[in-house]
Amino acid sequence: EGGAVGARREAQIPAAQLFRAGGDTSVRGYSLRQIGLPLANGSTGPGRYMTTGSIEWQQPLRSPGVVTAWEGTLFVDAGDVADRADHLGQTVAVGVGSGLRWKSPIGPLQIDLAYGVTVHKLRLHLSVGWVF
Repeated sequence: EGGAVGARREAQIPAAQLFRAGGDTSVRGYSLRQIGLPLANGSTGPGRYMTTGSIEWQQPLRSPGVVTAWEGTLFVDAGDVADRADHLGQTVAVGVGSGLRWKSPIGPLQIDLAYGVTVHKLRLHLSVGWVF
């Protein structure tokens, strides 16, 4: 996934129109919108450029040879946010982990335990339903 805001350098773009990454459907192992530009006050600001990607391996779980409604998964996520295109990729945040998927009657349940390599923290991520 990627995004870019094309505007003059001096243009004031509202933060809601810029990018941050991290969270259940982005780079797992990081909190929602934790990946962005570091600000002087210690918070994370948005940037004009963003890229994220994931590699995930899923395997059905079996109970005495019968496929169940559960799957096990291993994944690696990565992403970066920058204010200039030539800075994209200089501070890539990586998350690695494993999880379970359940094909429930109301949609898929996703339970992931991820380690944020840059922040050195484990995070539990839960989501229900399809991502659009």
